[in-house]
Amino acid sequence: MLRAQLPALLILVLACAPSALAWNAFTLRLGPYVQECFFDKLKPQDRLDIAFEVTSGEGNNEIDFWIDDASRRILHSVHGQTSHNFGFNAEREGTYTFCFSNTRNPHMEKTLVFTVHGPDEKYKLETKIDSIDGDDHWKVEGELRALAEEISSLRDESTYLIQREAQHRKTAESTKRRVLWWSLIESFLLIGVSVFQVWYFRRFFEVKRLV
Repeated sequence: MLRAQLPALLILVLACAPSALAWNAFTLRLGPYVQECFFDKLKPQDRLDIAFEVTSGEGNNEIDFWIDDASRRILHSVHGQTSHNFGFNAEREGTYTFCFSNTRNPHMEKTLVFTVHGPDEKYKLETKIDSIDGDDHWKVEGELRALAEEISSLRDESTYLIQREAQHRKTAESTKRRVLWWSLIESFLLIGVSVFQVWYFRRFFEVKRLV
């Protein structure tokens, strides 16, 4: 019976994965001196995982990030980072706040992508498990939870790699443009120096002949 149920559960989890990705991956633009905060209500032992990556911005791409617990106490903070991930289990019920701040380079806008995995996914998973009938309920539960964790991890890694690839491509294109402009400037300088040398030596020998 377990063998018959497991493929169906796999289909259920995979069917939920695209919608979860659409709702849990966000793109945020931070203007100069802008701070953006988000909220999530948690119960004791609820798990919240957050990861972010700064994907664009001129000059210094570092930002500040912190999380406040339900009592407004700073639970975790990092400063001057371009990417970071952090997860925790809530100790008490209440509203938890996580914020991004762009004060490292106050004259430039930053674009970042962040993912959030909270208790909503856990509740959806429990609903799927509760809908299963039969004696193999407890066996399927472990397999389903492990599978959901692997899909979540794979989804985060895919989002991270896509954003890293875009950032590296942008850096490579910028470097290519700079090399091109420097090559053109260098060529014009070389031509200018050559023309000046020809003109100078011609003038020098013409003066010699007159003397």
